Amino acid sequence: MITIIIALIVAVIFGLWGCGKKLFPVWAFAFNVIIAVYLGVMLAPTIAESAGQRLEFLDAYADIAVMLATAIVYFIIAQFLSTKYLTGTYCVSFPKAVNDIGGAILAFAGGFLIANFVLFAVSASPLKGISIFSKCIPADMEKISSKPVIKACKFVSGVSLQYGDKNICKAIETISRRPESQTSSKVITPKEVNLPTPNQPEPILEQPQNNIMSEMPDSNQ
Repeated sequence: MITIIIALIVAVIFGLWGCGKKLFPVWAFAFNVIIAVYLGVMLAPTIAESAGQRLEFLDAYADIAVMLATAIVYFIIAQFLSTKYLTGTYCVSFPKAVNDIGGAILAFAGGFLIANFVLFAVSASPLKGISIFSKCIPADMEKISSKPVIKACKFVSGVSLQYGDKNICKAIETISRRPESQTSSKVITPKEVNLPTPNQPEPILEQPQNNIMSEMPDSNQ
């Protein structure tokens, strides 16, 4: 429940922001958000795997970091270009009611997706395994926040005629499960101890010659 409340609060804030804007710029904003989320989810496993040892310093955070970085970089570039060459150059007029209501709805949807995307990144990261953060991250946050992200990715996939629903679910599963597998694979092994191996014959100890001679009977007796 806390996941939905956080997402709705963020969405309402964006909705109030979009209500005072025109529909065309808000549409460009929402479009950039959904494409950024799609690229972040779909490219993160591939980039993290191809980078290999170059992302070793990120450890189990590699997929999450790549996903967020890809989405943020694309959004900044796309928002800058669309503002400079599209919404800042061309003016598309709509009635005031359409601008207010449409802008609020699109901004609400964009904010809701942003909130769930960030919550999914937090809940899927190894932070949930740390005692300090585990108290603040509900157990169902990852499952709830991933649903809007998956729906947004499926929407982009369907509009672009890719229909890669299986690839989307696979990417989400890879991002969610890889931190757990990397963390569990690190087992601290004790120092090697020289223990006898099974079925190994015990070493034969040679007795000193003095002791052997003393045990032999005296021939002069």
